[in-house]
Amino acid sequence: MNTLISCRELFDIFVMSLRIPRHIFTETSENLSEIDFHFRKDLSPSFDYAAMLKEMTRHVSRSYPVDYEDSFGAHYIVLKYDALSNDEYEIWGPLLYESASEQTLLTLMEKHSIPASHFEDLRQFFFRITLIKDVLSFNRFIDQIFSLIEGQSISLHIEKPDFSKREEEKQNIDIMIPKSVAAFSALEARYEVERRLMDAVTRGSIRDAVQAYNLFMGFKLEQRTPDPVRNTKNMLITVNTLLRKAAEKAYVHPLHLDNISTRMTKEIEGCKSVIELENLCETMIRKYCLLVSSHSRAEYSPVIRDVMRYIDFHYHEKVTLQSLSEQFCVSKNHLSHIFHQEVGQTLTDYINTQRIDRAILLLNTSGDSMPVIAEQCGFSDANYFTRTFRKYKNMSPLQYRQMMNAKEPPGEN
Repeated sequence: MNTLISCRELFDIFVMSLRIPRHIFTETSENLSEIDFHFRKDLSPSFDYAAMLKEMTRHVSRSYPVDYEDSFGAHYIVLKYDALSNDEYEIWGPLLYESASEQTLLTLMEKHSIPASHFEDLRQFFFRITLIKDVLSFNRFIDQIFSLIEGQSISLHIEKPDFSKREEEKQNIDIMIPKSVAAFSALEARYEVERRLMDAVTRGSIRDAVQAYNLFMGFKLEQRTPDPVRNTKNMLITVNTLLRKAAEKAYVHPLHLDNISTRMTKEIEGCKSVIELENLCETMIRKYCLLVSSHSRAEYSPVIRDVMRYIDFHYHEKVTLQSLSEQFCVSKNHLSHIFHQEVGQTLTDYINTQRIDRAILLLNTSGDSMPVIAEQCGFSDANYFTRTFRKYKNMSPLQYRQMMNAKEPPGEN
């Protein structure tokens, strides 16, 4: 049983790592047009996807998985296994086994009688398709893992049914949409995936965010320079902006957002290869999700969020319950009550916690004296600073600095 589960998990990881579109369909599925990113539907609104699926699955069984090649040269892996119902099939794709040149696209347009005005639609369709660079290894891996899952030797069967001819005939009949509708449809789909990515990050869901990111990476963006590393960096800078906005929706403090956004930008620019950048992108998503999980203030009421933000920026000033109640037009008793109820600590404790956190940063990064640090953190004098620090950290600020200095490795002679 454990072997069966691990094989299926490996299958899932394999598909996700290659960013292969993956669907479970029946002939009555409402979303059948997702088989090809709605491409045929955009070109021919009456296209019969159910008939296409029927041809794709005609010979498929648990012991007979199919690598189906359509009339555009796109491939689909069609699978059947015990977890699916009788009328369900899992389909991976579309996939390309070699890059489509401009000449290839022009040949396909002539073959399918597609007007020249729709060249951009066709190009955008192929631009979105995942390219499998090592087809032999890809097919061998599928054979081996599927054989382990089914407990018998199984191989992919390559099929290019006669349906491709009828598909060509269908395409010849009614191409009736305005120019670039298919390209526009692809753009809409990309924006939907961006929305899903941002929503997942706003919720702090690493799993959903990574899944959305893999879908997002299926939309190959326009290459604005001849340098693939620079193009990928530009793409990651865009993703970094999306992630920052998503975390901002979760009411993460701007200081945290600035810190992570700036740090990620530096790491992006420091990368030397596309692989390094792609690995960084997933790490970046995880970090933003963790930031939301630990620093989101979305659950607080608007007035409490405003009060906390004000304290975060004015901790070094004289901030009291009285001054905050006047600032936000709330009675002292009501503010004190709802703050403690929502945050779980008193206003005074929260103010002091922010000041101590800032003091710790200064103790670790500067050589300033205790009176200077006390003043910078909003304490009236060094003695009060010491007493408060000891209350929250069980040691004086001087002891803390000495402890941290003792932990530093000795310098080279």
